[in-house]
Amino acid sequence: MKKIFLLFSIFLLACVFYFIDFHGFIDSLISFPLATVLGVFLLFFLNFMVVTVRYWRVLRHFGYGINFLDVAKANISGSIASLLMIPLLGQVAGRHVMLERAGVSAVENAAIAFYERFVVGSLSGLLALLGGFFIFSSEVFDYVENVPVLEVSVIFTLAFLSYFYLVAGRLEGFVVKKLFAWKALLNFIEVYALTFLANALVLASFFMVFSVVLPEANTLSVLSLAAIVSFLAGLPVSFGGWGLRELSSISLVSLLGGAAASALAASVILGVMSIAAVLILFPVLLIARKPQEVELRHEYQSRSPSVMGLEEVAVWILTLMVGGLVFFQIHVQIGGGYLNVNLADPFAMLIFSVAMLNLLLKREMPEWRVPRFNLYLLLMTLAIVVAYLHGYFSFGSSTWASGKLVGWLVLLGYLFCGYMVVRYFRMPGFFRFSKLMLISLALILLVSIVKWFLFINGFLNFKGFSYILEAYSGNRNALAFQVLMILVIALAFDAWYIKQPLKLAGLDVLFFVVALMVAAILITASRSAILTLAVVFLCVFYFGMARRKFLLVSFLSGGLMFTGAQYGMYLVSVLDSYMLLGLGPQISAAVPLPISTESSDSLRLTLLTTAFDMWLNNPLFGAGLGAFYHESADVIGIDVVVHNTALWILAEFGFVGFVSFAIPFVCVIRYAVTECRLKVARNAIILLLLVFAIMSLFHEIFYQRIFWIFMGACIAVPRASGRSI
Repeated sequence: MKKIFLLFSIFLLACVFYFIDFHGFIDSLISFPLATVLGVFLLFFLNFMVVTVRYWRVLRHFGYGINFLDVAKANISGSIASLLMIPLLGQVAGRHVMLERAGVSAVENAAIAFYERFVVGSLSGLLALLGGFFIFSSEVFDYVENVPVLEVSVIFTLAFLSYFYLVAGRLEGFVVKKLFAWKALLNFIEVYALTFLANALVLASFFMVFSVVLPEANTLSVLSLAAIVSFLAGLPVSFGGWGLRELSSISLVSLLGGAAASALAASVILGVMSIAAVLILFPVLLIARKPQEVELRHEYQSRSPSVMGLEEVAVWILTLMVGGLVFFQIHVQIGGGYLNVNLADPFAMLIFSVAMLNLLLKREMPEWRVPRFNLYLLLMTLAIVVAYLHGYFSFGSSTWASGKLVGWLVLLGYLFCGYMVVRYFRMPGFFRFSKLMLISLALILLVSIVKWFLFINGFLNFKGFSYILEAYSGNRNALAFQVLMILVIALAFDAWYIKQPLKLAGLDVLFFVVALMVAAILITASRSAILTLAVVFLCVFYFGMARRKFLLVSFLSGGLMFTGAQYGMYLVSVLDSYMLLGLGPQISAAVPLPISTESSDSLRLTLLTTAFDMWLNNPLFGAGLGAFYHESADVIGIDVVVHNTALWILAEFGFVGFVSFAIPFVCVIRYAVTECRLKVARNAIILLLLVFAIMSLFHEIFYQRIFWIFMGACIAVPRASGRSI
C-alpha cells in the first residue's frame, strides 16, 4: 500500500512538472525570501511541538501518565515512520514502538490516532470548506449538494440512538456515560483548542508562502487558499501530501491570478520544511533514558471486573464505527470522474494496523477456529501480489489492479474487525454488533424506498436520484448483496432473537426489518439476488434454521410491501378511474421493473466466454491482475470486469491462484458442517457461503466488505478473558 501512495504522488508530481516551466520553477525557488523560508520552518516546528503536547494530553485523558520526553520520542518516531510507510499505519507503528513499555496497547494507539485524526480532519475540513465557499461559492454549493452529508449524518445518528435504546446494555451505558461526562467534555475542548492552535500555525506557514506568490491578492483569498491546500495535503491518499499539495496549489494560485511556477515552488518549500521540522528532532530519539515505573503506570489499571477496560472500549468504538458506516459508499464527483469512498474504510484500516502491530511487535497472530487459516490468508495475499506483479510486467500498471491490491488490505481490515468483535466480546458481542448493522440497514432501506417511491411516482424530484433502488451502494446488485448478508445473519440468529427480541412499542422490529429487506431485494429487480433469496428461503425453511411461521409471514409481508411500493399508486389510479372516486393523481401506467435486457444478457455471456478463453490461454498462472479489465475495451468495446468471481480468478490468477483462494473456503465449509458446535454460527457460515456462491456466479463480489466482517466473526476464537456484553 505504501507503493500505491508513493506511485500516486509520483504520478501527480510528474503531471505537475510536465506542464510547468522547469526553469521558471527553479528561478521562483531560488528567489524565495530566506526570511520567509526560515519563518515557515519555525512555524512547522512550533506546530510539531503543539501536536506533541496534544498527544501527551490525550494520553493523559486516556489514563496514561507518561513523561513528556517519552511522548515526544514516540511522536517523533511516529512522524518519521509515516514518511517511510503508509501514513496512518506508520504513525501508529512508530508511536507503539516507543510506548509499548508503558502498557499502551496497539488497539489503544489506533483509537488515539483515530481520535486525533477526527479532531484534526473535522477542524481543517471546516476551514477548507469555508475557504472554498469564499473562493468558489457556487461550485462548492454544487459539490456539497451532490454529497448527501445531512442525510447520511441523520441516518447514522438515528441508527446509533436506536441501537442504544433497543440493544445496548449496562456496560455500554457505562461507557457512554463516561464518554459524555463533564470531564470528557472538558478534555475534548482542550484537545480541540490545541488542534486549533496547531492548525493556526500551519495556516500561518501556508499564508506566508502564498502571500509571496500572490502579493496583490487580499488576505481572505490567501487564507482561503491556504486552508484548502493544507486540508488536501493532509488527506491520507498520497505520500506525505506530495503531489496533491502541488497540484492543488497550482490550480488555486492560477485561479487567483498567480504564476504556476511560483505556486509549485511555494508548495515544494512547504513540503520540504514540514519534513525538516520533524527530521531535525531525530537526535531526541537517541537520548537514552530509562523511564521510571511510576511514569509508565496506567492510572486505571485497577478497575472493577464489571467495567470495560480502556482497550475493550477502544475495540468497541472502532468496530461499531465500521458496522454503522459500512453501508455508506459515497460518490464524489472529481472533474469528469467519480471518487468512491466507503466511510468505514479508515476504521477498517486502523483495525488492520492493530492486527499488523500485534503480529510484528508481539508475535501475536489471530486465532481462528479453522486450522491454518492464517496460512491461507498469507497464500491469498501472495497470490494477489504475484498476480499484480505479473500484470505489471506483462502490460503495465493499471489503476484498477492497484485498487484491487490495496483493496485486499482493506478487506483484511474488515475480516479482522469481525474477528476482534468475537475475540474481545465473544459471540453475544457479535450478536449485538449485527443488531447495529440490522438497524442501520433498516433505516437506510426505509429512507431509500420512501425516496424511490416519491421519485418514480412523480411526487418529488431528487437531484441525481435513480429509478433503480441503490441506496448508498452505487449499484443495485451490491445493495442486494448487502441486504442478503444482513438477512441471513438475522435468520441464522433467530433462536437468539427469540430470547433477546428487538421490541419497539410492543412490536417485533425483526419481523418488520426482514419484510423490508425482502421488499428491497424485489424492488432492486436483481435477478441473481431474487434467485438467491428464493434459495435462502427454501434452505432456511427446509432445515428449520429459523421459525417457519415467522419465515413465511415475514417473506409474504415483504412481497406485499414490494407490491404496494411498485404498483400501489397505479392500482389506486385504476381503482379511482373505475369507480370515479377522485382519490388521487392519475397514473397512466405502472412503473416497469428495471430488469436487465437481452443485450445485457448477451454482454454477460460475452464476458464469460472471453474470460474463459483468457484462462485457457494462461491456464496455470493466469494473465495477471487487471488483464481482463485492461483488454476489455479492445475486445468488447467498453471497460468492464468479469461478472463471475470464479472465472475472474481463473482468468487473472490461473489455476494455481484459484486453488489458493478455494482452499480456505473449502476448509471453512468443512468446519461448519463437521466441527462447529454453536448452531447459530454454523447456520450463519452455511448461509453466508450459500449467498456468496450463488451471487458470485453472476457478479464479481469477492471485494464486498460486509461478507468479510461476518466471516471473520463466525470463525474467530474468543480470548480466555473475553467479555460477553
